[in-house]
Amino acid sequence: MPILRDKKEITLEVEIGQRPENLEEISSEAAVSNVWRGIEVEEINPDLARRFRIRQEKGVVIVNIEPGSPADEAGLMPGDIILSINRQPVNNLSDYNKITKDLKDSALIKTQRGYSAIKNE
Repeated sequence: MPILRDKKEITLEVEIGQRPENLEEISSEAAVSNVWRGIEVEEINPDLARRFRIRQEKGVVIVNIEPGSPADEAGLMPGDIILSINRQPVNNLSDYNKITKDLKDSALIKTQRGYSAIKNE
């Protein structure tokens, strides 16, 4: 399928597939995000461990901070490991998503560097 990008024609390959029956399930999976209050996290893996010199096995690593976000204002940085949120342990991405899913108020985040308070704006 040809498209125009920067006034140049590019051809893309498109694979036609079957439409899923349960669209609600797909949209809820897409809604699960690893970004919360300007913090983008990922599971600790060998690549991230090398990149950020991580020895920690539990927690999630911050890979990006949105400029001007509550996380940025709190001084969090890429490479920080989130160990707990509001004194609830964060051992993996699943824990992180469960804790942050419905969190509306300010949060106390324990990282490998110490504690940072995220304010509700």
